[in-house]
Amino acid sequence: MTWENDAEGRRMVHLAHLHSAPCGGTHVRSLGDLAEVVLPTLKVKKGRIRVSYSAAHRERP
Repeated sequence: MTWENDAEGRRMVHLAHLHSAPCGGTHVRSLGDLAEVVLPTLKVKKGRIRVSYSAAHRERP
């Protein structure tokens, strides 16, 4: 997985050769900042995969 910011400042996430799209989620410095990530749905339609997710931030002391 790689990522970059486009000219408008949106984060583009690339997963190998799969289609990439702007990420509309909250950004964290590290995956360690998350308590959990849940992928409730994965849909495949016309060769495209749509992933839905939810994430919870880890509480800081």
